[in-house]
Amino acid sequence: MGLRINGVSFSVELCRGMSREEFIKKHSGHFEGMNDEDRNKVLSDTYDKISPPSKKSVKKISDNVSADE
Repeated sequence: MGLRINGVSFSVELCRGMSREEFIKKHSGHFEGMNDEDRNKVLSDTYDKISPPSKKSVKKISDNVSADE
């Protein structure tokens, strides 16, 4: 199975075995026309689509928010 983003195809099976940092480093050459911030954002979003965080690793937002007084 594959995923195509901005004209670049990604192998879902291969990418799922990578850490986010490995994925971004390996694929950054495909987006050389972008500045670093935009390229990292596109690749980070793509990584999330391919390998979403597990439910165990995601805390409820209410656990991290405190009420302003």
